[in-house]
Amino acid sequence: MTGLASYPAVMFERTRRLGDGLGALAGRRREAAAVVLGAVSALAFAPVSAVPLLFVTLPALVILLDRAGTAAVAAWLGWLFGLGYFLVGLYWVGESFYAQDAVPAWGAPIAVAALSAGMAAYIAGAGLAYWLLCRPLASADGPRAVFRVVTFAACWAAFEWLRGVLFTGFPWNAVGSVWAASDVMVQSAALIGTYGLTLITVVAAASPVVLLDRGAGARALILPGVGLAILVAMLGYGAWRLAGAEVTVVPDTTLRIVQANIAQKDNWRRDLLHRNVARHIDLSNRPNDAGHGASPGRLIVIWPETAVPFFIGTEPARRRLITRSLPAGSVLITGVPRVEQDASPARYYNSLHVIDRDGALLATYDKAHLVPFGEYLPLRGVLSRIGLDKLVAGASDFSAGPGRAALAVPGLPAASPLICYEAIFPGAVVPDDGGSGTRPGWLLNLTNDAWFGSSAGPHQHFAQSRLRAVEEGLPLVRAAGTGISAVVDPYGRVLASLALGSRGRLDHALPRPLARPPPYARFGDVPFFALIALVLAAAVYTRILRGDS
Repeated sequence: MTGLASYPAVMFERTRRLGDGLGALAGRRREAAAVVLGAVSALAFAPVSAVPLLFVTLPALVILLDRAGTAAVAAWLGWLFGLGYFLVGLYWVGESFYAQDAVPAWGAPIAVAALSAGMAAYIAGAGLAYWLLCRPLASADGPRAVFRVVTFAACWAAFEWLRGVLFTGFPWNAVGSVWAASDVMVQSAALIGTYGLTLITVVAAASPVVLLDRGAGARALILPGVGLAILVAMLGYGAWRLAGAEVTVVPDTTLRIVQANIAQKDNWRRDLLHRNVARHIDLSNRPNDAGHGASPGRLIVIWPETAVPFFIGTEPARRRLITRSLPAGSVLITGVPRVEQDASPARYYNSLHVIDRDGALLATYDKAHLVPFGEYLPLRGVLSRIGLDKLVAGASDFSAGPGRAALAVPGLPAASPLICYEAIFPGAVVPDDGGSGTRPGWLLNLTNDAWFGSSAGPHQHFAQSRLRAVEEGLPLVRAAGTGISAVVDPYGRVLASLALGSRGRLDHALPRPLARPPPYARFGDVPFFALIALVLAAAVYTRILRGDS
C-alpha cells in the first residue's frame, strides 16, 4: 500500500525530470526536438486522429519557449515546431505532382517544404507573442502558471485565425478540427466554432506543463483539473445535444451522388473525356444497393467537381445529350469548367451547373475562393518570369466568381454551393442574408480530391467539411470524384458515404436543417475575439504591473 500511495509522487518527479531535460536542451538538439514535436503533433489530425499526443507535444513546446532566452530564439523554435507540424500535416500536397504529367515530379518536395515553411511563420508568431507576453512569468507557479498556459493558447489560436484569413487564407488543420473524429466532442463547434475549439483544446492540452513547476505543490493540479473539466464539459454537452437530435428529411426528392473514381491522370486526357462522362452516366442509371431513406419522386443527380470536362454552358446540344441519358424526371448538378468568350481576354471559371432533363440551365455558381498556385498564379507578372506556374494545366488562370450565393434546386431548399476547398473556411460557407433571416437549407460541396490519391489529404478535407455542418446547423451533401462522398446531417454525423478510392453511387434523402441556427451561425467568431482580447489585455496589464518593458 505504501508503494501504491507513493506512485503519483514518483510519476510526477519522473515527469519533472523529463521536463527539466527538455528545457536543458540547447543548440541542434533543441532545434531537432522542436521539429520532432511539431511532426508528432500533426498525427492528431485525420486519418490517424491521435489527439492525446497534443497533451505531450504542446506542453513540451511551452517548455522550449519558456527556456528560449531571447525573442529571436522563441520565434525560431516556434518556426521549427511549425515546420515539422506542416511537413507531416501537409505532405499530401506533393501527391498532386505525381497525379499529372503537366508538372515535374521533382517539384513535389520543394513545394511541400516551401508551403510548410510559410505556414510555420504563424506558429513562429505565436511563439514570439507568447514569449513577449509571458517572459517575466516563465518560472512562476500557482496562478501565474495558469496564466501562462491560457496566454499560450490565446496566442496560438489568434495566429491560427490569422492563418485562415491572411493572403486569401489557409485554415487547413486548425487544432479544433481534431475533434471531427468524434461526433460527440465536435458538437461544441456549434457554440464557438473551430477557432473557439482550438482555443479551449490548446488550454486543455497545454495544461500539464504546470506539473513541472516544483514550487507549485498541490496547486499544480488545478490547471490540469480545469483542462480535464473542459474535456468533460465538451463530452457532456455533445452527449446532451445528440441525445435530443432528431433529424427529418425533405420528402418526395432523392439525392443521387455519383463517385466515378477516375484517377487525376485520366481526368483530362483527350482520348478519355467522353469515356469519363459515360462512366458518370452509367453510375447514375445503375441500380443502387441501398436507398438510405430515399423516396420516390424527383431525382437530383449530383456529380463532383469538373465531372464534365466540356464548356457545356455554351453547348446546349451536348447538355441535352448528357441529361437525356439520365433517369426520367431527373435534374443534374455537376461541376464544369465555364468560359465567358465575349470577355477580352476570355475568362474561365471553375463552376457548377444545375441542368434539367431538357438541357436547360437552371442555375450556375462560379467558385469564388480559388486555390493559389492551383487555379491561378499569384503575382503572375513576376513569378512567371522565374518559371513558376499553376498546377492545373492550361495557359489561362481561373477567374474568381462574385462570392457566396444561394443556389436554387428544384424540389429542395436553396443550397449553399462550395467547390473544393471553399468548405474549409469557418464562418464563410453561407451567403449573407442581409438581415432577412433567410438562409440556405443545406451545404453542397463538389470536390475533386483525386489530386491527392489515397493520402491523408482527402480524409482531412472531409473532416473539415463536416465541421461546417456542425457550425451552421445545416446538412452537408458532398460529391467527391474519388471520395469521400457523403450525406452528413446538421449535427455533423455521417448518414451514408462512399469510401475513398471506391466507385459507386449513393441514394439518400436530404436531411432538413436545424429549426434554429446554432450560436456560431448567428454570432460567428465574435465570442472568440472577445476572449482572445481579454486574455491578451490581461497579459499586457500583468507586465505593466510588474514594471517589465
